[in-house]
Amino acid sequence: MAAPRDNFGRLPWMALGIIICNLPDLPSIFRLLEASESSKSIVLSQIPNLVEIIENNINRPVAEGGLHPENKILLRLFALISWRTFSGLDDNNLLPRYYQNVIPALANTFSMAALSFNATQHRWSTVRSCFASQPLHNSIPPIVIYQLLHLSAQAQQISHGCFHDCMTRCMSLPLRQLKPDESATMDLSFAARPAGTPLTPVNLGPPTYWEEQRLLQTTLRFFLFWDLKDAVEYGLLIMKSHADDTLLKTDNVEDYWCKSFHYGRLVHDQRSRMFWSEVYQMKAFLTWAKACNPGVPLSRNCLQSLLCCSPSSMPCCPLTPAAPGGFVSGDMAMVNGVSPGWSILASLQGNIQEIGEEDLEFFSQFGFDFWDHERLLAFGLTKGPLGRDHALGAEQPNVWQDLFQLAFVWSSILPAPRWRISDRNFVE
Repeated sequence: MAAPRDNFGRLPWMALGIIICNLPDLPSIFRLLEASESSKSIVLSQIPNLVEIIENNINRPVAEGGLHPENKILLRLFALISWRTFSGLDDNNLLPRYYQNVIPALANTFSMAALSFNATQHRWSTVRSCFASQPLHNSIPPIVIYQLLHLSAQAQQISHGCFHDCMTRCMSLPLRQLKPDESATMDLSFAARPAGTPLTPVNLGPPTYWEEQRLLQTTLRFFLFWDLKDAVEYGLLIMKSHADDTLLKTDNVEDYWCKSFHYGRLVHDQRSRMFWSEVYQMKAFLTWAKACNPGVPLSRNCLQSLLCCSPSSMPCCPLTPAAPGGFVSGDMAMVNGVSPGWSILASLQGNIQEIGEEDLEFFSQFGFDFWDHERLLAFGLTKGPLGRDHALGAEQPNVWQDLFQLAFVWSSILPAPRWRISDRNFVE
């Protein structure tokens, strides 16, 4: 039987260069290279401006479905660490020599401290620059570019695996809502939990652009932890103090990123909510990762298990580009760093005792912290149009009543729903 014809391998390098210039993302470029061994060899050895092509792909505007600036920084940081691993010290490599000088790049999150959104021009602009926000240098070896492409493909696959598993769990939730008569007569006189009525969630399908960006961000941070750990252990990054590398040595991914999220943050309500939003996104991802490796401590070796828990072929979902101008409802949740799901929970936990702090950990397994407002609305977990606080619309006539109703729905998810009436005075 004749071997399959390698059509891509028959193309000249200039034609292959034009093709990869027009592919939508790095995983698509990786899949092209893996589909043809000949084209992989040609692309990595003969295209003189390969690094420039990859950088242009990374730096595509959000309005065109490009990566969020946070994820661009994370990918460039991967490339810089891999470059140092492959080539040692290089004057063109912007990666700092000391680990402590890498931390500002890790703290470049979805916060207003790192990014500014111009609502008039509908575009993102960098406010605080760091070494990983600079374009990739042309001196980066092709093998590092290939590793970057491979990492991007794996991160996309694992992100979608986490999404689909979380959605499967969400669709089986025993959600209940207050009956119309219970809602109409609602006050603080309930002595026991009302019966409510079943609420059927609606699956909106594939992740939106911003949901995918949140998932990708968390997945990349999970990968980056192990690269940073290796870079320190191999002396590629030098610790100024041995006390600083404790979390890296203990393989505690969650605590490590909690520390990094909190680095340089002001003690302010909005920043505090942003910090916990990112923490619970990481908790949701790690909950899924542990379920893929039951009884096994998380490590770099669990990567294959995560891939096995993810779609076997990519892309598994239709591409969902950003809306024209890059301004969609989920966009506003990225501006202040607080996901819609976390904003709702923060509103409930702050005003109604029905949702306790101990419940937030339980909710993380469903991935609510990743979802956009529209998906939460389809599950009955929020009300009205997207408002300033995401949990409630800007024109809601009775904020207390809406919080009360939402608390009932959210608390129905808990293993043993409780009904604890708050004695706080809520001001409308």
